Amino acid sequence: MLSNEASLRLKILRFPLIVGVVFIHNYDLSSTLHGSSIGFAHAGALLDFVRNIVSQGIARVSVPLLFLISGYLFFLDFQPTIQSLAGKLKSRSRTLLIPFIFWNVATLTVIALAQSVPAASKFLSGKTTPVSHLNGEALLDLIFGIHGVPISYQFWFIRDLMVLVLLSPLVYVLCRRLGAPLLLALLGLWLANIWWVAVPASDATLFFMIGAWLAIKGMTPFCVDRIGSLATIVYIPLLLFDAVRFGSAGDLVVHKVSILLGVVSVLWMTRYAIRSDDLKNHLVRLSGTSFFVFAAHEPLLTICRKISFKWVPLHSSYVAVGFYFLIPAFVIALLASLHPRMSVRFPRFTALACGGR
Repeated sequence: MLSNEASLRLKILRFPLIVGVVFIHNYDLSSTLHGSSIGFAHAGALLDFVRNIVSQGIARVSVPLLFLISGYLFFLDFQPTIQSLAGKLKSRSRTLLIPFIFWNVATLTVIALAQSVPAASKFLSGKTTPVSHLNGEALLDLIFGIHGVPISYQFWFIRDLMVLVLLSPLVYVLCRRLGAPLLLALLGLWLANIWWVAVPASDATLFFMIGAWLAIKGMTPFCVDRIGSLATIVYIPLLLFDAVRFGSAGDLVVHKVSILLGVVSVLWMTRYAIRSDDLKNHLVRLSGTSFFVFAAHEPLLTICRKISFKWVPLHSSYVAVGFYFLIPAFVIALLASLHPRMSVRFPRFTALACGGR
């Protein structure tokens, strides 16, 4: 069983991790409208450093942590029986599969409508085939991401998570029999950027299995607390170093080691976050909006970016940095305030779209 403190620490992580996901998707400050590029194509040193440290640095711990927590919660109190597995799969079909289909179909519908309305179509890139010209196989590919990412691209996370859930009996056996040596091997493959399958991705597999192993062994993700302070001391300068060198030759291992240390640091910092009643209560309240913000932030983020870039010229790095923070802040605040109102006015619809969250 999870202690009250550990449960609280996991809960307050949900919203900040989704904020991190939004900022990952906000990295590019240029867009395309019917073949024409708008925005801030030439970033400049200031914007490069800011977005590297935020989108490619701090925010990059979000996806590994979300997979780790998902693996941990799936295998928490897991019993190797048909009944236990069936119960887990039934629960995940409601929380993962139904929202996955809902949001991808909704995104496909929005794009199809935008393509058919001249006033809206001018905000599209003009590079994609009209939805009305696609056959059934192509539509299914866009919805489920069979040969790439789904049409609502952030849902690659849910797709990979569903695959790992289906592979959970194998994950359970491997974690029980091979344990730490297997995780070290997966860690080595991830650091070396070696992987043989598209789905699930290497980071999804590694961190989901770390979470599964912790649960199976009766530990919590917060067992890293004893090395948290040391990890943070190393993480901060490595984060700055990675931000300066991001994208350069030989930086990949440094980048991934930085992410790994960031995961440990963030888990450790939650022990202090729960000591502030105001911060704790605010994050607990916002945790309920996390999935909705995740699901709806795209294509809204892209739409807001294109509208902003069309009407406001980015003539300096300072303006670009301002837009870099203001656009996602607006999207996050809008969706976080919209979700509770939808839950009151349209409870069944909101529950369906958010998997009962």
